[in-house]
Amino acid sequence: MNPSQEITPDQMLESFRGRSFKSIILFTLIVHVVVIGGTSIPYLIKSATGKSDSKLTEAERTEIAAREATAALRDIADKHGIKPQDLSSRIAGGAPKAAPKAETPAPTDDAATSAPEEAAEPKSAIEEQLEVKEDGPAVPPIEEVEEEDLFE
Repeated sequence: MNPSQEITPDQMLESFRGRSFKSIILFTLIVHVVVIGGTSIPYLIKSATGKSDSKLTEAERTEIAAREATAALRDIADKHGIKPQDLSSRIAGGAPKAAPKAETPAPTDDAATSAPEEAAEPKSAIEEQLEVKEDGPAVPPIEEVEEEDLFE
């Protein structure tokens, strides 16, 4: 085709005339049925076999949930190469156990009396600025506006 010729919508649709719109609709319906059926089958099997947790007591449901959580923690710990107890203590908010520190020899009396100021590290400029407490900006007083009582 020459660029000077204009293409009409009818000419563009000629390539689609042989194909059916029904095939597109049929394909869409098949995909929907497969997706919905695939996600619904586990639910239907569970409800048909009676493995529902709704008939269990609260204590039994709590026990099942605790077993599932423990199994999940073990899997995560194995995956990352740590002990399950360490992982559960981290999740519970506890700090990880620190390695035992080697004991340092006790300072002698001569060392303690000769340089007590040298033992303490000098503070950096940022640390000194953080310790300075200054007053903030003045807050203007809040004017109390009396509102009309709508129920009078």
